[in-house]
Amino acid sequence: MFFNQYFEKLFKQLEQNIPHDELVKFSDMDYRNISQCHFGLGLYIRNEFLTEDSELYNFFIRCGVMGKDDMSSILVRNFYLYENEKKFISNQ
Repeated sequence: MFFNQYFEKLFKQLEQNIPHDELVKFSDMDYRNISQCHFGLGLYIRNEFLTEDSELYNFFIRCGVMGKDDMSSILVRNFYLYENEKKFISNQ
């Protein structure tokens, strides 16, 4: 799976900042329930990483994604896929 440089930079920071047991819970959850992370992880991402002067925020603006809620939702869903891809690869 392809994750652009801005996503990967954020994902590495999230992995460092989120306790391991929380990361495991997150990656083990059913993808259909990912919206439950909107006010937890999504809010954290919006407040900490989507400032109007950040490269990540401006990347989304250039792509036509204007709302921070939409941006954080995309990031949460892709972070979930990123974490599960790593799990899949390590289990092969």
